[in-house]
Amino acid sequence: MEKMKLEFKGKVAVLKFNDPGVLNAVGDEMLKDFATAMAEIKNPKNGSRCLLIT
Repeated sequence: MEKMKLEFKGKVAVLKFNDPGVLNAVGDEMLKDFATAMAEIKNPKNGSRCLLIT
C-alpha cells in the first residue's frame, strides 16, 4: 500500500491517507489500497475493534 499507511494501536486500526501530491484525492490506486487495508483490518488476528481514518 503506497497511498495509505495502516497501523494498529491496541484495538484501534489507524488508516492514514498518504498521497500529498494530489491532496489525497481518491483514485483507482487509492481504492485498491483501501480494499487491501480493509481486508487486513477485518482479519481477526489483528484484534481491531475500531477504525480511525485520517
